[in-house]
Amino acid sequence: MRAARLGGTADDHGNDVAVAASGQLWFVGDFAGTTTGLASLTAPSGPGQSSSDAFLLKLTNDNNSYMSQIVRSFGDEGNDTATSVVIDPGGNVIAGGSFELSVDFDNNPDTAFNLHSGGAQDAYVVNLRLSTDPEYRKTTGANDDFNLMY
Repeated sequence: MRAARLGGTADDHGNDVAVAASGQLWFVGDFAGTTTGLASLTAPSGPGQSSSDAFLLKLTNDNNSYMSQIVRSFGDEGNDTATSVVIDPGGNVIAGGSFELSVDFDNNPDTAFNLHSGGAQDAYVVNLRLSTDPEYRKTTGANDDFNLMY
């Protein structure tokens, strides 16, 4: 049996896991504030804020637990979550979820790869090339809440 935790003092959620052909796990969800455990994440809006950000972790098996090989968080103002993750036949990681106001998929502070909502909460899908910038993104939504789930 293997287990590991990710969390902090605020609400944190694991929403989906995908297994790559190599056996590595991709884990997505959302967090608020700062986390410990599998990864140290801090929401760009800062600790103590009420908004959440999405996370994506690539995990490898470490005997009795898991280790994070890749750690990414995505967000901006508002609540952002990743609800689904899949690995396509070419090994590309595709994540989907929802965001409020805007979401930034590029962790580099000098560049931005943003989506802006059409209203309340919108859906997104993004194909991540984790060594460089995200490859493509798509949003849908208007003034109503909408969550994307596979």
